[in-house]
Amino acid sequence: MKKLVLSLALLAGITLVACGDDDTDVATVTYVGCQICEIKDTPENAPPSDIVDQDYEVCVDGDGIAYVDNGNTNVAADYYFSLFCGNEFVAPPIPVTNCVTCATEGAPEGAGVEICKGPKGTAVIDNKDSQIPYQQYIDAYEQNFDLICE
Repeated sequence: MKKLVLSLALLAGITLVACGDDDTDVATVTYVGCQICEIKDTPENAPPSDIVDQDYEVCVDGDGIAYVDNGNTNVAADYYFSLFCGNEFVAPPIPVTNCVTCATEGAPEGAGVEICKGPKGTAVIDNKDSQIPYQQYIDAYEQNFDLICE
């Protein structure tokens, strides 16, 4: 009987030790940018209040979700700013590579549309992800608008 109790205690101890570290894993969020949320002005007809409005920082993850004090709001950053802030949300720049300019032949330097490759392999124009593969977007642009991209 002692061996059975001792074996069960040993098995329970091993189980607790093996499962003890599972609860300590915490997901880390990488922010692509942060911006100050300026508190909206109090309406003129609002009752007096002792609360002092203080601007605060809102950070944005790669999916565009707003975080306040490292807490996930589950709200898109632009919508969050429209609800709670007096200033507009400015999207952080999308990291791009392989930029080409598409223009008519002989167009002056700087004329045309700049198309870049975003981190997802899609075409990015004016800091907006087109959701279309980079090379496919360039090919379509050249064919449909009779432009040269280089």
